[in-house]
Amino acid sequence: MAIRLQEPYEAVPPADYVNLRAHAKLRIRHPGYDDANNELLSLVAADCASGGDDGLGVGGEEQQGNRGQTRYGIQYQLVHAACAIVAGNRFDGVISRQKDWDNDHSLPLDPAALLPTGDYYFHVPNERQPLLGTENPVLNLNPPYPVVPNFRSWSFPTDQFRDSPALRAWTSTTIAPASDGDQSAKERDVSCRLTHHHECVQMAHIVPTTEAHWFMSNDMGRMSVKDGKDAIEIGNENLILLRADVHTIWDRSDFSIVPKMDTTSVGKWAVHVHKLSGELHYLYHNRPMQSLKGINGELLFARFAYDIFPKLRGFLQRGVKRCLLVSGESKSYKAEDCETFCEHQGRHRSTSPRKSKSGSPAKRPRTDDDEHQERDKRETDRVGSENGDSAISLQDCSGSSDGHESDDPYGYKRRADQADLEEQLSRGRKRVRRNEPGVHLD
Repeated sequence: MAIRLQEPYEAVPPADYVNLRAHAKLRIRHPGYDDANNELLSLVAADCASGGDDGLGVGGEEQQGNRGQTRYGIQYQLVHAACAIVAGNRFDGVISRQKDWDNDHSLPLDPAALLPTGDYYFHVPNERQPLLGTENPVLNLNPPYPVVPNFRSWSFPTDQFRDSPALRAWTSTTIAPASDGDQSAKERDVSCRLTHHHECVQMAHIVPTTEAHWFMSNDMGRMSVKDGKDAIEIGNENLILLRADVHTIWDRSDFSIVPKMDTTSVGKWAVHVHKLSGELHYLYHNRPMQSLKGINGELLFARFAYDIFPKLRGFLQRGVKRCLLVSGESKSYKAEDCETFCEHQGRHRSTSPRKSKSGSPAKRPRTDDDEHQERDKRETDRVGSENGDSAISLQDCSGSSDGHESDDPYGYKRRADQADLEEQLSRGRKRVRRNEPGVHLD
């Protein structure tokens, strides 16, 4: 009796799905600067109205463009949260189509509504007078309201997170409490919390361990049963089980786990893809998460902020001075100083070394990020040992353990090792891996 083969996998995504999102961006501008250099955030307009291809669908009734095509944008509450974060937790701010804001130009504040693609301005109140609920609001344009340049300069809005109506989706979307007893995160989650797969799963950190200093200085460990740095490194509240490839794109900040409200206006934890990738959008965007348990919504909000801040690079690298809010202090920074805040931002691995004026690679000095990376690797191994077999690598899934290329039929490990080798060479350092065939360094 002959065996029956399955059908081969189809192309993902369909070509028309990619074309549907081509060049779809939603831009937020800072009203305190000229339009030539005031683009604050450029966000992929990944959401669509109900009836589209995005699983949950957002924004109520389906919205059609001039030619009958579905209109795309981003759910309003998510855009507002991103703007407020980079403006220094100004959750009282307003999104408007007009640079010179007034009450007639404000947009509907329905948090579940779809904010269509286009250009918008984010306005914040003057310190002397509230912006919302006043007949004659005063805008804070001169000097421009300050912008927080990166995640490490941002302070978690502890009180506002609990009380601000703008963050109600984050506080009302439920996460089940952890079970009683000494249960590991691996035992708690069982399978990938996105795909529900059991094979090739790994424990992923919500707030990266490279941000341990930020974590401690903002007292984020208050929600963990672990003490000190253990709260970020091995605390169950900061761990989530993901399939290995999903873990990789999570570490690249290609998606966030956020509350999304569907047509019932009930919040669900779902994936929001930041990258303009048809494949990622087709597979994951607006996919509800499997049930979340024992993690903390405040940490998911902090991770959303961590994913958003790298999008400020364009604003900081425009070549003009900016008013920035760093460690609670607002002041004007020269253009060249603004760019320094972009270094190592939003990357688990250190950025590529700068080249010297002669064009030859310059040897990069050892930085604090190198120390963070080495500690992150050690603690990942530590988490794996404490959670049984939780930290399973891709090559472990082959069932063999001799460490040779036969364990790597799809080339995942080989490509990762090659990329790591190239990075080491670009830094001017030579390193030979043990038991690595075919690699020779002169």
